[in-house]
Amino acid sequence: MRRLFFSEALNLIFLDIQMPVLNGIEFVKSLPNPPSIIFTTAFRDYAVESYELEVVDYLLKPITFTRFFKSISKYLSRLEQQQTKPAIPTIDEAATVIETAEFIYVNTNRKYVKVLFQEVLYIESLKDYIRIHTKQQRIVTKDKISEFKGKLPDYFLRVHRSFIVNMRQITAFTVNDV
Repeated sequence: MRRLFFSEALNLIFLDIQMPVLNGIEFVKSLPNPPSIIFTTAFRDYAVESYELEVVDYLLKPITFTRFFKSISKYLSRLEQQQTKPAIPTIDEAATVIETAEFIYVNTNRKYVKVLFQEVLYIESLKDYIRIHTKQQRIVTKDKISEFKGKLPDYFLRVHRSFIVNMRQITAFTVNDV
């Protein structure tokens, strides 16, 4: 296999799923720090798996200019959001760094609520929001499940693309249920 070296970092790759040696999904998984990816393919079957890799978009061939333009706009919007992130950590980011082992503060209804990790049963994805299920309450906050997973201790396990469970709270499980 021929290796390619680039003098500058890549920001965006348009990638097909079907390639000669390995498929596009495997290729992205092999990259230590993948750039933004837009899949361009004739295969619908890989769409769900591709979004688990947090790709920008998944374009089905034949690609119309309107759809291509929408995809580029989506990429530029993401890029703008990353560049406008504040350098000073927010309250919940600071709390996460300081007290990772015990609790986290989450923003819900314009108020920061302290959530003890030991009380969390599971976390459910609701598109751009998550619902944290504790013994006493359910808390909804704006966050993506993939980003929130990084704020949790190691004993939280993502068992499905929409669910993270507290392994210390599991009392029984089957092939289909926890």
